[in-house]
Amino acid sequence: MANEYLGTQAYTLKNLFVTSNHYSTTFLDTFVDKSVSNSLSPGWPNNMSVSMSDYDANMLCLFSQWKVDKYQEEIKAMLTADDDY
Repeated sequence: MANEYLGTQAYTLKNLFVTSNHYSTTFLDTFVDKSVSNSLSPGWPNNMSVSMSDYDANMLCLFSQWKVDKYQEEIKAMLTADDDY
């Protein structure tokens, strides 16, 4: 949909890739230093209050990067598919 306030025109996505922010021990186990996961807030990453610490925010960015790296083949396949969605 168009959004006049933000100045965007209406468009249709060909593909949409959604990743979850569900807690992942697989991700946290990629860190040798266990103080990394031990330093996270109790609700990290998907049960945080309105704001989060710089540490939690940076870990959330790393988590997102890790997910894209982990599923890069699936993402590439989706983006290069000739199917019309």
